[in-house]
Amino acid sequence: MSETVDFLNYLTSTNRYKYFDDYYRHHGNEDKCEKLKNDFQRYPQIYDFCRSLTGNLGNFDKLKSDGLFDDDRCRYLNLWINDRLIGMGLDMKSRDSIIIIGNITDFFFNLKMYEKKCNYDFHLIDREDYKKMRKLYNYIMDYEIIKYYTNGENNYECNTKNVDYIKDGINAYNDIKRDCEQNNLKYYCIAVSDFEKLDNKDDLLKFQCKKIKSAFPSEGAHKDQLQQGQHDSQGAYHSAGLHVQGNRMETGTSDSHYLSTFEIVISLFFPFLGLICIFFILYKFTPFGSWLNSNILRKKKISHNLHEDDEAAEYILDNAYSHMNTPYQSNLHQVGYNPI
Repeated sequence: MSETVDFLNYLTSTNRYKYFDDYYRHHGNEDKCEKLKNDFQRYPQIYDFCRSLTGNLGNFDKLKSDGLFDDDRCRYLNLWINDRLIGMGLDMKSRDSIIIIGNITDFFFNLKMYEKKCNYDFHLIDREDYKKMRKLYNYIMDYEIIKYYTNGENNYECNTKNVDYIKDGINAYNDIKRDCEQNNLKYYCIAVSDFEKLDNKDDLLKFQCKKIKSAFPSEGAHKDQLQQGQHDSQGAYHSAGLHVQGNRMETGTSDSHYLSTFEIVISLFFPFLGLICIFFILYKFTPFGSWLNSNILRKKKISHNLHEDDEAAEYILDNAYSHMNTPYQSNLHQVGYNPI
């Protein structure tokens, strides 16, 4: 199966939320939503949310249902409402939230949702409890997708996020159940009750990926990554271990070449430095220094002095010749003509 396939991109729960966003949005109450937008301009998404909500309520009986448990249509609509309110940055305990939630409950009442046994109750749930409940309900809805891919269909291998998604769903159930055993008056305990009604509840608690993708790609996969690099708008080419930009190419090979050269220099430098230190110690603190000074260095000094004596002799001879020539030349210059 292609490396790009990830079952998290095909979750039924994610698609269901998008369905609530879009399918009946144009059937919503435009006038009421326009008023809500004017009253809460700091929440620019509230108009589209309102149109979607009123459209869904007006077509409630037509909304998708997976028949997971009684009132599953209402449960997921409630989840979607909370998710979108939190997504637009609304603090569920703020004054704004009280007014907005009041409008939402009015929509439910005016459309007689009580006759369909559906009310907006999830605003009563603490935010952290809501997060756990949402994970559990989404996990329930995503059963078929998870089952298909965790069985290794088409040689699918789970990645770490897939494994975490399954663990989060199971942990959410265990956390809610444990909490509700101590206090079953919490509203989110309804999630445990719904879970217990499922025919596939045992499977949901035992899901494991049959194949898990290795954290380190094989050599073949690494080569594939190199070949699948993408050119960006600036003509840069990026891939695993390869970077090309314009006419300049840098590869892992050049880096390794640089490192090997550096290592060679270091391996030569430190032994040389060690030899200098050893020689200095021998010269300063052992008889070797005296022997070296009396034999080798002394010869060099004698040779140097002889060389200086030769130069001095040459200098004297030059001066001597120069002195001999000078009177003769000066006498020649002194010859003159004296008129009688």
